[in-house]
Amino acid sequence: MENKDPAFLMYSSDFLTGTYMMTMEERGQYITLMCLQHQKGRLAKGDIDRAVPNVSDYVMENFITDDKGSYYNQRLEKEIDKRKRHSQKQRLNGAKGGRPKGGKNNPKEKPNDTQDKANNNPNKTQKESQNISQKKPLENENEIDIEVINIFKSFDNNVELQDSLEQFALMRVEIGDPLSQRAAKMLLTELKKIAKDKAEMVSVLNTSIINNWKSVYPVSRNSKRQQDVTMPTYSKDSTIKGDIKEVDDEIENMLKELED
Repeated sequence: MENKDPAFLMYSSDFLTGTYMMTMEERGQYITLMCLQHQKGRLAKGDIDRAVPNVSDYVMENFITDDKGSYYNQRLEKEIDKRKRHSQKQRLNGAKGGRPKGGKNNPKEKPNDTQDKANNNPNKTQKESQNISQKKPLENENEIDIEVINIFKSFDNNVELQDSLEQFALMRVEIGDPLSQRAAKMLLTELKKIAKDKAEMVSVLNTSIINNWKSVYPVSRNSKRQQDVTMPTYSKDSTIKGDIKEVDDEIENMLKELED
């Protein structure tokens, strides 16, 4: 039987923003129902009535019903699913094994040059060790940098815009060119420059996502067919589409700056 995940990710700023009109009692009800959903899954009305008698209608506005009449918080379910997929990926990576570690349990492994020269030139050894540390790749190359997510969170708390930003970052990971923190900040700057409001930002992001573009472009440069888009289903085999020839010099320069 699969072990129950003991925790879920909750953004404190989002919680405070979403509950600032609630009383302290309503906040307690809300937290209790989210914890129950995390542990039990979607909740029947009877379970809610037993756990939180006389639950506030204002609290229940944060939960929707499925076709079976069960209640759930959509954002929480999404965060639970993200964490579950991340844990599964970690287990799969662990099952593949890795490079054997040296030491007492591996006496046949030859010492490297740094170890041979440790006693002869400690300063050089320290410098070499620092260089090795600097070149060490990220442990989870298929994951979005958590600092990039935090940059997006500090930009705006609009749920739809946040989802589009995260989907854009995920698309960049899947085409093998993940966003750096600097690139994420420049992306937000460019969005503010080319979009007049949040709805247009979402449209711009979705157009780039569906075409696997590395950057964002004004809606006016996209065809009418591309303006009204839905969120795509990603594939690791997806390829970069779009006609780069249509990008003018100004956009090309911006793209180069974004990728530096």
